Amino acid sequence: MVDASMEEFTELIKSVKHPSKSKIDKIVELALRDKKNYKHVTGQICHQLRKAKQSTRFVILCVMDAVCRKSREKYGSKDVYVPRFSIEFDKCIESIVNCGVDKTDKKDKIIKRWQQLNLFPSEKLSLCLAEPKFAGGDFTIRSPASVHSLDSPPPPQPEDLQELMK
Repeated sequence: MVDASMEEFTELIKSVKHPSKSKIDKIVELALRDKKNYKHVTGQICHQLRKAKQSTRFVILCVMDAVCRKSREKYGSKDVYVPRFSIEFDKCIESIVNCGVDKTDKKDKIIKRWQQLNLFPSEKLSLCLAEPKFAGGDFTIRSPASVHSLDSPPPPQPEDLQELMK
């Protein structure tokens, strides 16, 4: 049976739209209030992360980060939240990656913090980091025949083409 504080937690996590510190602190307080509800808490956060719109996923990721760090701080080696999130993490990777282009830097900051704190396996976290940014916005996929080998000269650059056209 889920108690009233868990019902309030569920309602708050469903209603959160913007990452305000006070709202996240309230959610974390409710989440950590009773350690026996850790499965419900982690399941609800992961469910909301997968279900939420792309614009809201970052806020849920912030909640997940806050719960992980506060529980590690509060319970130390007896923490049950981070190991439970580790079980659910595989289901959440795609949602974490798709947090939104405008939130990529902030999401990467959270993922790198998790790596530093050693909260989750590095292999899983590296899948969540953003792809390297390409200069000039060239995101085209090239066929193997169009990629030059190390022995051949590099393809002409735009400034080289302008020289040739004169």
